[in-house]
Amino acid sequence: MEVRKEIDKDRSVYKVTSVTKSNRVISLFYPVNDVVETYMDTTVLYPYRYRSRQQEGAYSSDKEILFDRYL
Repeated sequence: MEVRKEIDKDRSVYKVTSVTKSNRVISLFYPVNDVVETYMDTTVLYPYRYRSRQQEGAYSSDKEILFDRYL
């Protein structure tokens, strides 16, 4: 897991990244490669973007959620 301060689309954010990977032995049977990212506004600490990329065995998924708190 990693937290970095970045600029995303003219906004100061904390980017929280979590990576999950299977080791070499497990990958022979069931490879896992997951990356989950959350972008949080640095002033109010609300998440405004979430992205999940998963590859687990034959399953794969790529999702992105955008939160608009000003509707």
